[in-house]
Amino acid sequence: MLNYGGSFEKNMKKLLLILSIFLNFQGFSKITPPRIDLNKILLKFKEFNDPTVTRNLEIDFFKNLRFQNDSIAYFNPNGTLHLFKIKFNSTISIEKISKGIYHGSTFNRYLFNNENKIYSFGGEGLWASFSELLEFNKKNREWFKIEIKNYPFNASKIISSWLINNKLNVLLSLNGNNKSKKFNFLFGEIDMTTFSFTEIGKFSSMYSPDLSFGNKNIIGESNQYIIYENSSLENCSYVIFDKKSGERLFTNLLKDIPCIDGISYVYLKDSTLFYRNSSNELNSVVINESSIYDRYPLKEIYYDRILESRMYKVSAYAIGFIILSILIIILIKKIHLNNYSSDENTFEIEKRLLVSKGSTIKMEELDELLGISHLSFDSVKSKRSSMIRSINDNGRLKIERIRKEDDKRFFKYSIN
Repeated sequence: MLNYGGSFEKNMKKLLLILSIFLNFQGFSKITPPRIDLNKILLKFKEFNDPTVTRNLEIDFFKNLRFQNDSIAYFNPNGTLHLFKIKFNSTISIEKISKGIYHGSTFNRYLFNNENKIYSFGGEGLWASFSELLEFNKKNREWFKIEIKNYPFNASKIISSWLINNKLNVLLSLNGNNKSKKFNFLFGEIDMTTFSFTEIGKFSSMYSPDLSFGNKNIIGESNQYIIYENSSLENCSYVIFDKKSGERLFTNLLKDIPCIDGISYVYLKDSTLFYRNSSNELNSVVINESSIYDRYPLKEIYYDRILESRMYKVSAYAIGFIILSILIIILIKKIHLNNYSSDENTFEIEKRLLVSKGSTIKMEELDELLGISHLSFDSVKSKRSSMIRSINDNGRLKIERIRKEDDKRFFKYSIN
């Protein structure tokens, strides 16, 4: 009797593997993103009777929304400290969980979840930039500023930031908002466990949009990816940012889609990207090499410019060292030449003095031999003393000062 059991089992394993690969390429997933009807949400927010909440809600809703899971999200209206908890069940419920009424420079901040906590990083407004980290305390229902160890005191603006593996990567501007001049940038990371900053590198550059993927335009985020909107007055485009590699990714699923309108939207779950169109049709794709048709670096630009900056500094130090070395060599040669010239001059003077060797001469005659008789009285006196000391130190001649016998106020000089 033939045994088909082993063959059947192998064939079933192959079939399941092929089916799994097929479904993966088709973007099939058991995950079903929540159904969002922005019109219903807008009506519920109007019940709070606060224009700072409903302002630009139709346009910016997804930019101010962060999902905790498939059924709970947090909504923080841009530029405010309001925070709402939204539950997407059979019916939508909205609860305001913040009680603060004061708002600050938090327009276009980076809003994110970490360890079931809500954070707001940076922002701008009231003619100023804000470069601090805020954490929402659910018990006190207030935002609190987090003190970050080793954080640069001169950080003036956050250019770009993203969270990956409990580290908040950040590119900081260190000298204001003026985009017409060269900036000093600093790239580093904040450990979200110890709240300490580690510098990776610095560079100087003119401001460029290539340095940022736009924290203000984030419409979805998972552990590894961010989706952000790159919109103009006429159309919208949607780009994936890989937080691990620091690259901007482009996928066919989001290519040439119309601007999301509340019925249509984009949703991220782990590595799966979902797009629900205005007809409520759902499409999805797994973000991998096969679903990406183009990519552009961001973090690599930072590292390249940091390296260029370091090489420039090394070159500047090397050039400075070479110039200093040349100056030292020139100085040494000059000193040597002066010493040589001085020795030559002393030797000539000694030759003239040898004529009077063994005799005693007047002070005026000595000054003539030393070549200093043309100087002023005080200069002659000082110069004579130093030259006599130098000649005596050489050891070839010895000049001694002797008081005159007939007038003790004056001196004569013996040469031996």
